[in-house]
Amino acid sequence: MRPKLTKTNTPNLFQAEDGSFWGRVKVSGRTSLRKLNAPAKRAAVHELRSWIATIKPTAKCIPKSKRETWQTATGIATSLVMRRPGIAPRTVAYYAQMEKIVANVLPEGTPAARLTAAACRSWWEDVAGRFSPVRANSILGLLRKVINRLVERGELAADPTAGFQRMRVSETRRTLPTSAQFHSILEAMGETPSRIMAEFMAYSGTRISEARTLTWDDVEFHEDGATITISTTKVRGGAQRFRRLPASPPLLDVLKRMVQQWPEGKRPRGPLFHIQTPRTALERAVRKTNSPHLRIHDLRHLFATRCIEAGVDIPTVSRWLGHSDGGALAMKTYGHLRDDHSRSQAARVTF
Repeated sequence: MRPKLTKTNTPNLFQAEDGSFWGRVKVSGRTSLRKLNAPAKRAAVHELRSWIATIKPTAKCIPKSKRETWQTATGIATSLVMRRPGIAPRTVAYYAQMEKIVANVLPEGTPAARLTAAACRSWWEDVAGRFSPVRANSILGLLRKVINRLVERGELAADPTAGFQRMRVSETRRTLPTSAQFHSILEAMGETPSRIMAEFMAYSGTRISEARTLTWDDVEFHEDGATITISTTKVRGGAQRFRRLPASPPLLDVLKRMVQQWPEGKRPRGPLFHIQTPRTALERAVRKTNSPHLRIHDLRHLFATRCIEAGVDIPTVSRWLGHSDGGALAMKTYGHLRDDHSRSQAARVTF
């Protein structure tokens, strides 16, 4: 009786419910299955390679007219990823960039069956030296998608990158300004349109692209304050999403100051901001006050961090930020607290 097998992250390697490892490979339309004697995965991978080598599923099993060049194989595998339902346009563009890098593993026109571990190793060393760990790992992931498809087709015997180690990604530690430092930065900016936009973004958590598209029709004043309807600029599957953000006291104060700039009795209309970005003024103020480096997108991080420090729960912060994952990304990205706040909270713990 054939055991129930579960795929592992190694092509052609499966694991049964009893923990044993099995090899399964398709050659010329016929599937071969074999139980491996190795008790551990690493040993099973080596045994699997030896077994596959005896079967020799190479490009000779495929008609010459149907064999693919490496560039063709890369393009097909990448297009399959790009056609996934709901994939964002920015992600499609990201994969298009990675496709060009993966296509350089072998010279133009080289048959995909000629891919070797040596060629992959040389390419991986170059990629690991040129790109950040996160991006390099993404590129390696696309390379393995191309290889997995070729293994399933029978053009490659096994994955020549099976022994490659992904680059270690170190946790990025953001240094955000304290409350006093941030207000010093604002003072250094003066009462300018750049300051107003920077304050708005810091108190609302909006992305720069979202702030640019906001109009006064998106702002609803009421007895309890104000609510802002924000159209997210990160759209999946072509469906536009909106979120409603209740204005906190600092944000409400900014909105009132903006209204006061209009002639008395005239209702504000049109876009909230008439500048594209406060970046230049913000960078100048940061240098002037000798404050920690502060990017435009850091204003969004500052908003999330201040909300969490104030006791707002992660799911609520996630909704305010426009995330649609129930708080998973917010927990991973913003679950940290500044050192001084963390120490003050630790002092409250008793047994």
